[in-house]
Amino acid sequence: MTERNINARNVLQKLIAQIDRSLWRRADASARSVGLRVEKASWHRRTYRDPRFDERTVRINVDRDITGGVTPMRPFRLG
Repeated sequence: MTERNINARNVLQKLIAQIDRSLWRRADASARSVGLRVEKASWHRRTYRDPRFDERTVRINVDRDITGGVTPMRPFRLG
């Protein structure tokens, strides 16, 4: 690639990043205001995650490690 092409590519990437931020600004701000985490995977793609579910996943994995992957059963009682 020539230097001119590289410069044009950099300018284009900056322009695309500005467009991306302006398109998603309100949605991202709204998600953050209710406590969601915004993950930017690629241009025009967002994932909004509730961090509480991540904590639950960690807790489940710890339980699996403790029990060897088997969930302990509760004792069954009649009446």
